[in-house]
Amino acid sequence: MCTLEEAQMAYESQDYDLAYTLFLRLAEGGDTEAQSSVGGMLYWGLGVAPSAEKAVFWYEQAASSGNLIARNNLAMILLDSGPEVAMPWLLTAANDGSPFCQSSLGDIYSGCYNFPKEIAFKYSDDAVAIEWYSKASENGLASADHRLGEMYLAGQGCEPDVEKAILYFLKAAERDYKPSLEFLSKAYREGVSGVEIDEEKASFWNSRLREIET
Repeated sequence: MCTLEEAQMAYESQDYDLAYTLFLRLAEGGDTEAQSSVGGMLYWGLGVAPSAEKAVFWYEQAASSGNLIARNNLAMILLDSGPEVAMPWLLTAANDGSPFCQSSLGDIYSGCYNFPKEIAFKYSDDAVAIEWYSKASENGLASADHRLGEMYLAGQGCEPDVEKAILYFLKAAERDYKPSLEFLSKAYREGVSGVEIDEEKASFWNSRLREIET
């Protein structure tokens, strides 16, 4: 009988055919980590022909048993089919603490996804979006910080608050999040969006931007 460690070693050495065989054997025996790994390998086509349908099956097995990674990945895959299909798992994973699912809920409620109008309208709630983005921000997701900056700057779901917006942009920029670096560099250089011109700060954030681009 193979072990999870043997399957993981095969995966790390990029022997995907062997890794898939070993993970599948363990998954069929009920190992939730292996079930999640089989789902990922099926989704990305590693050691096996890609199949989103089969990936969803194995992710569901692991997710139903409480595997947090599987719940996160399952929610993100199902989101391609629309929020109504994905919402139960998105909420489960978000409440488990997944910053990616928390941010995705923020995206859904703030209208970032290109859903049909009737679906987008059903989930439109900027105040709820801010709540989910805030949870993702607390869990360290820079893109959520950036979205909060955008929403406070525009007064979307809240009163406009330039100072608060800048704090979120700065938080994301400190994590080298490129859109925030670009915003701060331009805002301090040109004084856009009510930001006071500050050449020193503009130069600083521009240099940080160049560092991550090289």
